[in-house]
Amino acid sequence: MPSLPPVPLPPLPSSQNPASAASDAAAREPGRLRDKLTPKLVARMREMVEGTDWPYRRIAGELGLSIATVSRYVAEGGWKRPPAGSPPRASTALSRQRLTQKLWRLAERQAEELEHQPLAVAGRALQPLARLTRTLGEMDKHAHPPLSPGEYEIDNQPRRSLHELRDELVTHLERIEREEREYEERYYWTFENGAGI
Repeated sequence: MPSLPPVPLPPLPSSQNPASAASDAAAREPGRLRDKLTPKLVARMREMVEGTDWPYRRIAGELGLSIATVSRYVAEGGWKRPPAGSPPRASTALSRQRLTQKLWRLAERQAEELEHQPLAVAGRALQPLARLTRTLGEMDKHAHPPLSPGEYEIDNQPRRSLHELRDELVTHLERIEREEREYEERYYWTFENGAGI
């Protein structure tokens, strides 16, 4: 006759089991709970709890935590959910960032596909792609506002006089003219009388 596998007994309640009672008490200590998560993760969780109307299930899923952990931190920290109907602060920033990243990936993928398309097909798709990249650039400007005067690197350099700037410009223009002359002298014969085409 085959023997049956042993049936595990349920654990004793913590009031009857002294070892688990000590571990339960340690887990309930506020400092012990906070040691498990990084401050950055806790700050992000708080931002999502107080700044969005997302359910705890979604917040936990986004952060890779359990719903119970999110609920415990909310209760211990006294975090407050936003009032119903108020515009969410954190979700707007998070969703804008995610949307921007997705759109940049889409634009890159579209550009890669256009490289392998015939010119007629690529020509029709260039205008929407240009519009998309221009819009993304505008979104980036709003996400990263320009620096205030005095914070640019050029502001920290010593001032130059008008004569110094004019001399530098003359030097650059002379270099460009010299390079163009050298190019013409070197390659002019290549295209003379239709040769080299």
